[in-house]
Order: sequence, then C-alpha cells, then structure tokens
Amino acid sequence: METRKTIRQEGLLDQKKLSKLNISICGNKEFSNLRSQIELMATQLGIKKPKSYNSLANKDDFIIFLDNSKIDNIDNISYCRVLLLDEGITLTQDWSKKSGQPSKIQEPGLSIIAAALVWQEILRQTRVILPIEIPKKYININLRIDPSTFTFDNLKEHISVLGLNDKEVDYKVLERTDSSGHLVINIRLDEGNKIADNVLDLFRISSKSVDERFHQPTEIKITIPRVDKKLSGSVIFAGVGGLGTWALDTFSKGIINSNSLGDKIKIDIIDPDTSIELHNLNRQVLYDEIDIGHPKAEKAAFKISKILPNAQINSYIGTLNLTHLESLNSNILSNSYEDEEDEIDDEEFITSNLNTEFKEIIERTDVILCGVDNLRARTVLNAISSRCNIPMINAGAQGFKGNFDIFNQQKSCMLCRYGLQAVHNSRPMSCQEDGEIPFGSIVTSTAIFGALEGLALISIMARDGSSEKWPSNIRWNGMMNQFNFIEDKEYGIFSNIFLPQGNHLEHLNIKLYDNQESIK
Repeated sequence: METRKTIRQEGLLDQKKLSKLNISICGNKEFSNLRSQIELMATQLGIKKPKSYNSLANKDDFIIFLDNSKIDNIDNISYCRVLLLDEGITLTQDWSKKSGQPSKIQEPGLSIIAAALVWQEILRQTRVILPIEIPKKYININLRIDPSTFTFDNLKEHISVLGLNDKEVDYKVLERTDSSGHLVINIRLDEGNKIADNVLDLFRISSKSVDERFHQPTEIKITIPRVDKKLSGSVIFAGVGGLGTWALDTFSKGIINSNSLGDKIKIDIIDPDTSIELHNLNRQVLYDEIDIGHPKAEKAAFKISKILPNAQINSYIGTLNLTHLESLNSNILSNSYEDEEDEIDDEEFITSNLNTEFKEIIERTDVILCGVDNLRARTVLNAISSRCNIPMINAGAQGFKGNFDIFNQQKSCMLCRYGLQAVHNSRPMSCQEDGEIPFGSIVTSTAIFGALEGLALISIMARDGSSEKWPSNIRWNGMMNQFNFIEDKEYGIFSNIFLPQGNHLEHLNIKLYDNQESIK
C-alpha cells in the first residue's frame, strides 16, 4: 500500500507542503469504517496517516473530530467535525450538532464520502491546492546541431544520446525554422524520470492574489434515502477504474456489513484494461502493487468474490458498444465484434467471453452502473439501458469537480442532459497518457462519486422505492466543497431539442448512428 505515495499528484496539489502537515484525529472508534477510510486516503494522497490527537503535542495544523468528540480549546487551529447521520453525513464546525446511526448497509459508502470531504476540507483550509491545474509535467532538452559537420546521412542511425549511467535515451530530430539549416536533438523527460524530477522540484506554482472563499471552512450536509432491506438482483459494472472500484467497494462492503454474504446477488464486471498500472493506485481502491500487470476486471471480480462468497460474480475483458446495442434489436450479435482478450485465463479468476454471453448477461440485468471514461461510451450504455428499460447510474469526476446522474427511460437520458457532446466526444479522458485529454487526478473526487454510485445501486437493488427519492443529478465543486442537488423536472436542459425526435431510446439511437461514421 505504501507504493501509492509514489504516484504523481502534483498536478493539483503542492505535495511538499501537504507532506509537512501535522494532522490529528480526535474521537472514539465507534465508526471504525470512517477512521479507516480517512487513513486509507492519506496513503493514497502520498502522506502519513493522521495520528491520534494528543493535547500535549499542540503542533497540529488540522484536527478531525469524529462523532461527538470535543476538546476545550480549539482557537487558532483549523478543524472540522464529521458526523455520520441516520440518513447521511455532515461536516461542520457547529458543536451543537450530534451524530446519528446510519443503516449498516449504507455506512461503508457514507464513510467513504465523509472521509473524502474531510480531506477536501484539509486541502482547502491548509492551502495546499494549486491555483491552477497542471495535467502534465515534463522538461525538454534541446541540443542544436550543425548538420554540415556530418560525415553520414542518417543521424539516428549513427548517433546515440546517453543519460544517467550511460543509458541510451530516446530522442527526436527537429528542423529549425530559421535559415541556419541547423537541426535540434529533442529529448523529453517526463515526471518520474530522476533528472526531470530533480529539475521540476526546483519550481512551484504560487498565486499572486488569494481568493479567501476557497480556503474558508464550509458546512456540508448530504442526505440520502435510508435503506435497511436486504438486496437482490443483478448489476453490470461497466468500468472498474477510479469510479467503478469505489462503487464496487461501497456496494460489496455495504452488503457484508449488513450481515449478508451476497446471496441473491449477481455481479457482471466489464472493463477493457488488460493491465493495472502504478498510476491507477492513487484513486482506484481495489488494487494494490501486487495487482500491477493483471486485467482490472479479473482482479476486481476475484477480490469481490472474497468479500461476497455467496454472490455470483463474472468478469469480462471488453466494452459494451454499438454492436451490442444492435444485437438487442436484431437478436443477432455481429460476428465482426470480437473480444480481443476472451482467451485470457487467470489462475485465480477466469474471465468469460463478453461477446458470446452478452444476451444472457443483459437479460438478467436489473441496473447498469457506468464507470467508463468518455461521454460517447456512456451514451451507448444509456441506449442499452433504455432499450432494456432498466436504470443506469452514471458519474464522472476529474480534478476537483464531479457529476452524478440516475437515468431512467421514462425520465431522461445522456442527450437531454448533456447535449450533442454526449455522442460526439469519444476521446478517453486520462490522468496519464498523451494523445487523450489529460487531467489531474485525486482520490477525493473519485471516491465521492464512486461511493454515490454504489449507494444509489444499493437503493435500486433494495427494491423498496428509495431510489425514486434520489435527486436525478448531483454536482460538486471541490474548490468550495459544495454540492448542488438537482431535481430535473424537465428531463434535462436539452430535452426541448431531442424529445420532438422521439422518446429517449429513439433519439439516442438516431444520434448515435448519425454520428457513427464521424467517430470511426
């Protein structure tokens, strides 16, 4: 677990400043899930776990008060109280407020959200959030050379560039735009390279002006419909990365916390990634260093099977796409679609073939939980859920912001809520790779919205009507640490454009297929 601290976080935070903070926890251990989540997220943020409060130390930069704990003198110290309620959580500095007793099945998810919001308060109040986001950090080294001195034709065939320990490094040859005729040997060193890190550590971003709103304590209260019933049914987890792992963790630990081993639960886990990577570990809760190099779906299924031994759990390496949507209309799954990884077997958990088993999967599915990384993929899943008349739980998070949706065929869809970008935007968003849309990643946003998805799933599979009481859309501004809970009475801000073209399934199909050629 300690390897999590090596992962890049500097795109959003002043990591050095954060690592020097002294943070304490004051409170009893009644809510052990909450305390353990706060400690886990410290590890994912790359810093030491908060220590138990000691009045003699008196060197705290921030104190976290759990439950109804209190100390007499809190002057000149940043702090927040975090309380689990009967139907939610609150973060406050009001000492008159008291904690409650959440349901057993919801407590793990509420603890995740509460821990993430506590850390967001720490980041805000101690001013370790950078004033601008830095999605990528790297340095360029340029060597200008005169080709008139060459005794050969091809530079790269005859010249190597050696770095530390005389290890050969890759380089590009660029032409100068001036009239000199010179060339440039260009060497790019990314963050994580020892030389690059030594140089990048010399520089830090600082704001010339300060907006105090971003650093003031905030009052937060989140309430969700209480669930006490046992769960039953079948769910597809489409994507088990940042959001999907937190949702799956919330769902499975809620079930086990309610004294069930997963009876009457079926989970189908679908993800295309064949290899867990180090940079996943700072925000994807199910995986550890030992899992690096293994497919996400397999490892997620294996770990959840240990938590819920009586649940039926299947894993699939692949994605649900338009071919699967077409098959629901034609009753034939095109032979042109193949799972590239359908032959991969893990000695711990066997992956099934998504293509051959799709009909069986979708026929038993009661809800789709979406954790994929681009809007078009989410819209395809929304069309599949609409075609099968089952709800889809959707969320997206990047940097210090996030969105959550519940889509029902009768109420709304991705197009009505997000417009044409929902079918046009097929570029995966990534915290790591070039050629995509890089963004800063952090555990707080992914944990909040993954846990919200998991709690919404609990409501749906409780079959007690509580899911109807959820807001259709939730938005979070992490810079202010504030939520906006939206009851979407008008189906979505773009509904007046798309509803005249038919119901949600009809206009989803029209726009997805209209745009298919431009996506290829």
